[in-house]
Amino acid sequence: MDSIFKNNITRRGAGLRGLSLLDGRRKRLVIFFVLALFCTFFFSSCLTLFTPFELYIEGESQGAAEGRNGEISVIVTTGKFSIKKIVVKKNKEDPQTGGAAIRELSFYIINNNSTDVDVISGATETSEGFIKAVENALEQLKKTR
Repeated sequence: MDSIFKNNITRRGAGLRGLSLLDGRRKRLVIFFVLALFCTFFFSSCLTLFTPFELYIEGESQGAAEGRNGEISVIVTTGKFSIKKIVVKKNKEDPQTGGAAIRELSFYIINNNSTDVDVISGATETSEGFIKAVENALEQLKKTR
């Protein structure tokens, strides 16, 4: 009977002595990283669900608005969920300033899937006209619910 009792104490004691401070830190680190990973996936999926985006009819539409030096005319192509392509059909803007602003704004509008972008400094009137032309084209492609 004495040897059985002794073996139980030894086993329990060995288990307690085997848990060092480093193992506790490892456990906490593993738990922390698992929780951080879970939170990252959870909140990123929530943001994706609640990110406002507009649904479009697939197709092309033309829009126009006044820029600094005249009318800016664009053709916008959309998919069901995004703006796919913006082509400038007509513009009389300066190629260095206005043209650069239009290229940059096209990139931002397509990547943000929205016309809610900042105007380009130094080309404010061109930027506002281009954004308005794209908005006019998108109005015809917005899906009503």
